[in-house]
This record gives sequence, structure tokens and C-alpha cells, in this order.
Amino acid sequence: MSVYASGPSLSHDILLELFRHIPRQSDVAALMSTRKALWKGGLRVLLAHGTVVRTPAALRSFCAFMYTDISARAPLLRQLHVKLSVEHYPDTRSTDSDDSDDTEPHPGQGNTCVSREDVAILTRILEKATNLEDLCMDWCDELLALDDEASLSTAVVNLEHLRRLRVGSIGPVVVEVLNLGRSPLVELDLDCYVESKRSMLRILHLAAPYAPTLEKLTARHGQIMGVYADDVSEDILVFPRVRALALRDVDDLHSVAVLHHAFPALRSLEFSTRENDIDTEEMRRDTARDAFAHPWGVLDRLCGAAESLYALGGAPRARLLEVYRVHSHPVLLSQLREVVLDTEPTQLVLHLGRGYSDISPNFFARDISNLVSFRSRTVAHLVLNMSVGCLGGSGEEFLSALGTLLRTQQIKFLVLRFLQRQVLDHGIDGVAEERGGEIGAESKPLKDNEVVEAMTSSPFENVLRRLYDSDPALANVVLDIEGRGCEHWTLRRAGGGLLTQLLDDATGCALVHAEGLGLTDGKI
Repeated sequence: MSVYASGPSLSHDILLELFRHIPRQSDVAALMSTRKALWKGGLRVLLAHGTVVRTPAALRSFCAFMYTDISARAPLLRQLHVKLSVEHYPDTRSTDSDDSDDTEPHPGQGNTCVSREDVAILTRILEKATNLEDLCMDWCDELLALDDEASLSTAVVNLEHLRRLRVGSIGPVVVEVLNLGRSPLVELDLDCYVESKRSMLRILHLAAPYAPTLEKLTARHGQIMGVYADDVSEDILVFPRVRALALRDVDDLHSVAVLHHAFPALRSLEFSTRENDIDTEEMRRDTARDAFAHPWGVLDRLCGAAESLYALGGAPRARLLEVYRVHSHPVLLSQLREVVLDTEPTQLVLHLGRGYSDISPNFFARDISNLVSFRSRTVAHLVLNMSVGCLGGSGEEFLSALGTLLRTQQIKFLVLRFLQRQVLDHGIDGVAEERGGEIGAESKPLKDNEVVEAMTSSPFENVLRRLYDSDPALANVVLDIEGRGCEHWTLRRAGGGLLTQLLDDATGCALVHAEGLGLTDGKI
């Protein structure tokens, strides 16, 4: 049916209603272009999708679009992510003509650098974006440094309806902006990374101005301790509404009591320290005295690196435990088993393999049997997310070790995922890539992996019978091989034999997601 005036057409009201059900911003723009009368109604939906700016050229294009009618368009903007890479450049250039070719340009010279004029235009848009709810500014300190009059800082401070804020590259100016912010933030994401040195930024201190309203706090790097400083009272450092806390690659946690005090209503916790930068046994001894005296009860979800969760000194109990960077070092496997015993989860999600190309493979099939202690009896749902590039060993070793593991447990729901790349590895900026992303170890083709071939070379029912013989409690098995599709099987005893059934994709996917076992990036 045509949307044009000639011939059969949809009514204007129906077309406007269609906008609300179009998931992609580009499709919204395409529909808007079909009829001039749709432009005004579609604009609200278009801007509600949000804007991600990754290059100076994209920033200028976005600003030009908004400037066409800034008074009408800016208040419609709900989400803006400015993910520009702003480099430092020298303030002056050499006057020696022989050296001029080797001198870096100032910011703003050419089309590849952010200029002060660009920042000024962005500032004006933020000043008019009175209903903005979600703002992300990577390289935030560098952007603010390009604003000689501090107008951009003022514009951010004055965003009174902001609910979600993410800032990276935190310097003195950003700290001041955070301290002066007027918005009732619900989510705050802080990237405290400092190149080539330890970050001294105090995470809870930075978040303190938003303590009354904050519900989710995420921080990368930085210091947890040093919290009870003279210029911040202990009362301010209580976040009564925070239910989700993510601390990634942070420095040592010397007393878990700090977290108990600051986050009394916590339901989800992600915790990892700087890899290879802590003495886990010493940290476990330091935190053990406070480990069990917490107000959280049983958490809904606990996730993090195995060595970091072990260092908590007796990880809090959790319904779902998700552990990443699991490799075959005996010490780490021992720590993982202790974490599972401490946590007593009913659902266990393990990301096998570390995403570093120089140590691949680093998880071996034979160690599947060493993932969970025979003393653990609580796990009913087990998910193994395996990076093929990190997975070594034969198919027989894998099936034998998996059978040994199942015999010691009573697993009812088993998910086996074979992925091209390590999907979970928080890099410098803490971002976990989607499938096919660039973070992670270089992987072998799936067809060259012996374990994957063992799963697919013969009817999978043969594998299911072998697994069921090891664990008669097994009722659901999911085989998810990236690039080859996903199979959802049910198992049940029928008469003297085993009845297996392959579910259709929609039913199987719904079952996996209903159990909370879909593919995640390990972040809360």
C-alpha cells in the first residue's frame, strides 16, 4: 500500500502511529522522507532514538541538523553519546619550516580534529536540550579543555532532567562538574582510567553528590578506599537506593565493610580488581572478617573475575553467579571452586578462556571437570560460554570431563556455547564487544576446533544420551555454535529409554531467556 497521495494510502494518524513501532532510527528517517507532513511528527520519534557521535565530521553533521531549527529540535533530544577520541596536541607550532611537517596540528585543523568551534556549537545544543535524559562523554576532560569560557561545563551542570551520565577521562574540570551537577541521576558510569599510572580518583567520592537518587553505579579503575576523607562526611557516602554496583579493574578492596555500609540495598554486584595487581590471599585475609556480616542476604546476581571474587574473603551468596576470565591455571580453578562454594548459586555462568591473543589456548577441555567442587550441590543451571580461540583439547577429553562434572552435580539445565571470540573481556574502556567484535583472542575457525567437531560430527542425540547417563536430572540442553545456529533440546525418561525432543527456535529461545540464561557480556 502506497504512502503517497495518489492511489490507496494510509491515513496520516496511522503513519504517525507506525513511527512508534519502528525499531531503527534509519527506518524512521526513511519513512519521514516519504511525505513532508510526516516530518514534524516523525522528528520526535527520530530524536527519541538518541544520537551517537563518533567522529568530528559526525558531530558537525549532527549540529547542522539540530541548528536548522534548534529551538524546536533540541528539547526533543533525549539521548546523546559523544564518543569522540580527542587527542592532546601542542599549544604552539614550531616556526622552523624544516620541522613543520613533523609537528602535530592543533585541535580543529583539518576535518579529523575537534575544534573549539565544534565544542561551542555542541555547547549551544546542550543549553537548549532541556529534556536530555542520557548523556555520554568519552574523553570528557579533553572536550572541556577546548572550551575556554567553561560554557560546556555549565551546560552539563544545568541539565536538570539528566538520569543517566557516563564520563571518561576524568580530570579536575570533570570532578568539578560532577560536584556541581543538579540532575537527579539514576545511573552513573565513571571511567577513571589514567594512562601509564595508577588512578588516584576516589569512586565513591565522585558519586557522592548523587547518593540520594542513584540506583546503579558503574566504575572502571580508580580507588575504592580513601573514601572516608576529611572533606566528605561518612553520612554522604551511603547510597540507599543503589541496587546494582559494578566495580571493574579497581584497586584493592581492603575492607568489604565499605561496600556493606555504602550500599545497604544492593541486589547485583560486579567486582574485579586490576589483573595481576593484587595478592589474592592477602586480600582475602584482610576482607574475611567482614565478609559474612553484610545486609544483602542472597544477591540476585554476582559477577566478576574469579580471583577477584575469591579475594572478597567469602563471596556473598547469590542466586546467579557469573565468572569471566576463567583459564586452566590450577590456582585459579581452585579459587573458582571456593567462590562457588561460598556463593551457593542455583545458576552458574562461566566464560572459559581469557581474551588475549598471546596466550591461546588457555583453557583446556580436560579441566571442565575441575570447574565445580563435588561438595557443591546447589547449581541446577550451568552455562559454559567457550571462546573457541582459547579452547584446547580433543572432543573426547571435553565429553569425558563434562560427564565427570555432571556426575558430581544435579544439573537440570545445561547451555554449551561455542563462540568465535571471547565475548567478555573488559578492555581499557571497559566495553565488552558483541559477537564478532574486535576485543578478544584471535580464534581458530570453528570447523578446525576438535571440541566443536565432536558436537556436530554425529547426531547430537548421541551426545545427549552420554550426558544423561552421567546426570539423570538433566532435562534441558542447549547447543549454541556461533555461525551454525542454536539447538534447544528437552530430555525425559520414557519407559526404559530416553526421549529427546528438539524444540522450535522460538520456544527454545523463550525458555532460555525465561531462565535468565541468554548470552550476556557479564555486566550488570
